[in-house]
Amino acid sequence: MNRHDPLPVLLDSATRRWPACVRVATALGGTGRFAAVVSRQLLRRARPVCEGWIDTDEADRWFLHHTILLCRATSNAESIGQRDVLISAYDQPTDDYVAFVRAIRTLSFQQREAYVLSACEKLDDRLLAVAMDCSKTAAQTHLDQATKQLRLIAGDSYDKELRRLVRAYHHLTPDDAETRKRVEWLARPIVTKRRFKHAAVIGAIVALLAGAAVVAYLSR
Repeated sequence: MNRHDPLPVLLDSATRRWPACVRVATALGGTGRFAAVVSRQLLRRARPVCEGWIDTDEADRWFLHHTILLCRATSNAESIGQRDVLISAYDQPTDDYVAFVRAIRTLSFQQREAYVLSACEKLDDRLLAVAMDCSKTAAQTHLDQATKQLRLIAGDSYDKELRRLVRAYHHLTPDDAETRKRVEWLARPIVTKRRFKHAAVIGAIVALLAGAAVVAYLSR
């Protein structure tokens, strides 16, 4: 991959990371409305800077980190209750599962981030720390505290409730058409710029050829 070509970097990273960003925002906020606000802001924030990404690692880090920053900055004062997307993923959620999800909502935001990113999105410790903008030690501390509290709530059914949570979480993944639409919107300025540049080069070549033809004609 050409390190100086931002388009393949953008297309690769955005196609892979956009679904994760939507899942994370939806799970952390608990509603589709919250995720929609975060997603719009993420796109607007990405467009001016995406041409500067030199490789997919940098782009991946950017998407994860800024998703978390925007989730922290986006107010979600509304009461979620049974409309919580992690609960409504099931037609008839068990009382134990509802209690488990509600316990997640009582965690501090950073504990909730650490738990969702690790237990649901399966980030490794390096990407977890990058996304949360803290050290690996601090991220692990938030994760340990969250897990401890949830184990106390769920007791022996912890593993079962976690599996239910992960299934509900992956139901939040946007479809391929939606992801493609967002990626195309991000890439449009780069593609448009290339088309203008290509047209300008062709125009210059045509002008040179036309000039040469005129000179040749006049020289006859």
